Amino acid sequence: MTDQPTRTFPPLVDLDITQPPEDAPILQESKKCPHCGASMKMYWHKITPGLIKGLLKLRKAVALKGTNDIKIDKLPKEWELTKWERANWSKLRFHGLVAKVKDGDQVKRGRWLLTLKGSNFIGGMPIPERVQTFRNKVTDHSPEQVTISEAMHSVPYWQGIDDIEYEIKEVK
Repeated sequence: MTDQPTRTFPPLVDLDITQPPEDAPILQESKKCPHCGASMKMYWHKITPGLIKGLLKLRKAVALKGTNDIKIDKLPKEWELTKWERANWSKLRFHGLVAKVKDGDQVKRGRWLLTLKGSNFIGGMPIPERVQTFRNKVTDHSPEQVTISEAMHSVPYWQGIDDIEYEIKEVK
């Protein structure tokens, strides 16, 4: 038998996991409705280069297919949406650039169309740079306007957690 070196380990520390460490960042509690407990945050969504890239893929698919009714998870391989484009797709709807396809009152699941506003934006028409939403509905637009070429050169490419702006809606 060969002599193996003895391994030493640091001593075990008795941790109190019921309390965060003193130097841990404190997160603000989100404001909740006192009546139903729903979030009262109103979010601002900026038109970003990442959103525009997805919009341009839809435009190419409309031109290729010859119809404005596209199943976005069935795009050709070269125009397939990335996971980030898919995760942020509804923000294009908030900006009024795409809409869900409907058959009467029924929404066709997974099918989207390029709106006239979306087509005009691609053509150079300015739109509000940011839209505000509350519980998945658009509630406001920023006065600042942006064209597609201006937005394509803006930062951030995607809105990350540090870029998200919100306000708290007053409870009435």
